[in-house]
Amino acid sequence: MSSSKRMLKTLTYEEKGPVIWEVENGFKTKSLIAKEFGIPPNTMSTYLKNKETILNKLERCIQQQHSNKNKYLFK
Repeated sequence: MSSSKRMLKTLTYEEKGPVIWEVENGFKTKSLIAKEFGIPPNTMSTYLKNKETILNKLERCIQQQHSNKNKYLFK
């Protein structure tokens, strides 16, 4: 009897954003979206519950990337 542990998949904020967008877009079912991104449906529900926090952090990440890019371009 072998017990296989489920591999945990941790998504970055850049990867969580599209999950939220797909759900809000409404063209696919939540279970299909969860399968496409390789996450359990309850994890996706947690993303949706924390949507504001995730989107705020995603926005900060994007702004930081742009400022870093500009810093290197104008040196």
